[in-house]
Amino acid sequence: MKKILAAGLALLSLGGCTITSDAPSALNFPPALQHKAIAATHWSLIANDVAQHLKNTVAKDNATVLYVAEPKPSEFSQAFRNLLISALVNKGVIVVKAKENNALTIDIDVQLVKFSPHRFQNSYYDRALPLTEGLLAVNGVVSRSETEGVDSLSKSALVDWNDGRYLSRMAGGYTPSRELVITISATDNLQYLARRTNVYYILDHDKGLYDKPGKNIIVTGGE
Repeated sequence: MKKILAAGLALLSLGGCTITSDAPSALNFPPALQHKAIAATHWSLIANDVAQHLKNTVAKDNATVLYVAEPKPSEFSQAFRNLLISALVNKGVIVVKAKENNALTIDIDVQLVKFSPHRFQNSYYDRALPLTEGLLAVNGVVSRSETEGVDSLSKSALVDWNDGRYLSRMAGGYTPSRELVITISATDNLQYLARRTNVYYILDHDKGLYDKPGKNIIVTGGE
């Protein structure tokens, strides 16, 4: 009886304790999906999405004139400007080659952000399809570690199970450390009329496509 009473008093004393901390505890964000751009076709899809947004917001009347300003130079930004102009024109939006007084300016801002490598990312499970009694084909299983080599074997087996029709929403490979932040602004003089920012993963070894071009160094003197 004394032991039970002592245990009860101990629990009561613990219940009255307040846990304190000098700093807030780290909390995960809810799960999120983010596209990975690994081809110029993906740039075109992004440009088409931006063009549709601009048409729905600032060019709904098909009479608004837009001028797409030259962005900071990089292979991506130059290609993206051309893709955006093409998408706008194909949607019936008026786009001029030089800045006019009545034209809204479309600015493209591209920022490349680098995080630490080997960020943890959970595996993803899309769906399971019954093949025969007691046998399932699991679609969309993706390994998220750069060092794990078992993922390729799993995918090969899934391709065989699905007769070559392996489909998955999730991108394969490790979590990139570089992300691309693209901001599109529509302005009339000093006023923002529309603004949109999207974030995408890019392959780490493709960073040169998004960086500013290197400066030319002129060497003088010598023979």
